Amino acid sequence: MRKCKKRVYPYIDIETKNKILNKLGENGASISGNNPWKVKTNQYGIVLQGSWSEQKEELEVVILKRGIVRYKKILKRLDKLIGKYVSSNLLTLGNNLKLETNSNSDFSIIDIHTHLFNLKYLPIWGVLASRGVPNKTSRFIEFILLRLTGESFNKIKNRKTFFDYGDLIYPFEFARLNDHDLIERVIKFAESDPEVLRNELLLEAIEEHEELKRNKKDADDISSEVYRKNVLRWIVRKALAGFAYLRWFLFMTMREEKLMKSMIKNYPQVKTFVFHMMDTEHFFPGDVDFSAKCHFAFETQIENMKKLMKQYPDKLKGFVAYNPKRDKGIEVVENALKDGFTGIKFYPPLGYNPSNSIELFQYCAKNKIPVFTHCTPTGFEAKKGAGSNANPNNWEIVLKKVNDLKLCLGHAGGVKGWFDTFSPENIFPESAYAKKVVELCTTYENVYTEVGFLDDIEKPEQKYEFAKRLQYLFRDKSVPFNLSTKIMYGSDWHVLMNHSGGLFKNYALEFLMLLDRNEFNEFNNLKEHFFRLNAEKYLS
Repeated sequence: MRKCKKRVYPYIDIETKNKILNKLGENGASISGNNPWKVKTNQYGIVLQGSWSEQKEELEVVILKRGIVRYKKILKRLDKLIGKYVSSNLLTLGNNLKLETNSNSDFSIIDIHTHLFNLKYLPIWGVLASRGVPNKTSRFIEFILLRLTGESFNKIKNRKTFFDYGDLIYPFEFARLNDHDLIERVIKFAESDPEVLRNELLLEAIEEHEELKRNKKDADDISSEVYRKNVLRWIVRKALAGFAYLRWFLFMTMREEKLMKSMIKNYPQVKTFVFHMMDTEHFFPGDVDFSAKCHFAFETQIENMKKLMKQYPDKLKGFVAYNPKRDKGIEVVENALKDGFTGIKFYPPLGYNPSNSIELFQYCAKNKIPVFTHCTPTGFEAKKGAGSNANPNNWEIVLKKVNDLKLCLGHAGGVKGWFDTFSPENIFPESAYAKKVVELCTTYENVYTEVGFLDDIEKPEQKYEFAKRLQYLFRDKSVPFNLSTKIMYGSDWHVLMNHSGGLFKNYALEFLMLLDRNEFNEFNNLKEHFFRLNAEKYLS
């Protein structure tokens, strides 16, 4: 059966299921059977079949006959009818979150994995070049994106950013736009900015594209606004079409303070946000190898984040990034820790292996400083394949030398393994990072993991397998440390914005609904451990 004929709707309890059936009847449908139901809509020859899973609280709707109406239009009508019940349930849940604790306190979350840097903290030129965009073209696109990016602490005021331009309303309008729409908005801004049109990088970029060189005009035409606009449109579309980080990069045109306010608005139940810096210089290509720089020097980045922490002293904790290629790298993070940072971020996909930084980890263990590392096979790689540096086997080498290191393995090793069909005989595939992540968490007292940006959590079938796998692991009494005391909530905001759907909006709720399943009732205070207590212990 083709995918376009079916929809699965989550968060449908028995009461909601009955409301939907009653609404279909009120609209003139004839309903027969009892789970599954056959629904003759009596409109345009459309016939549906519905089946409801009490265990998963999911409603599956299949289009048996589409009559004279296209599948896409039918599915759109179904989404409008049923989607409002899903949204209503999520809203009710979000407004009434409580933890099952002795104090009966309001539900509060520590989000152990967030980001607040914007594009001025990344070497845009180098990132684009590493993805195959020609060098001068990358520099020109960087110039445009930096013109679109705001800043809170460095006195560039009153310049329109991407989110100030046109009718874009964050986050809902942004989330619904496809890549083509986003690129056209960039072009619309660039065309209206004289500094962009006059910039010599535009003409230098022409020389990198044979299509443009063949059609190059004489000097008078080249200086004309019409010619430059036409060339600009071609170059921007060519450079950004298919760029994997497009949505995320454009979201990062916000000022730092606006990013913070947006995060608070999206996740009102989060008590504390732990943000992680990135130190990406000396890894991405520039005029010479690994020379691409960020708009803000790393020292400025640290100062900006310190100012943001002072504005939100009860909301923010910061992890400063360590860069093994930076001169006196350990001294840089030591100074930041003295100035209010809580821990250290380590990012192997940039191109470095943790087993080569033992001195840093000995310092962290001695001073009880938590380390947070990216741990999936991919990520924000400086070059293809660099994600393999994040393999948890490399961290096992570290832990054998520094066994009291306080460490969090980010993303729980990645989606692979967690959401596959579960079998007790083969809990994880051998190649899945998740297998070693769980082993390290349950072997070493101070090793933790978190669930940032596991996008399969929104897929009902995969989420069900994830739930069975967690239940099995939480029941395991043979290990020194149970996983239920080691796994934490993290979102990976704002990288979540690279997801084209609404995952960023409901991420915490997805995990709350997961742990609200009946099969998790046997574990005392599980939600409190997952959303708060484990993080408090890791951060202490």
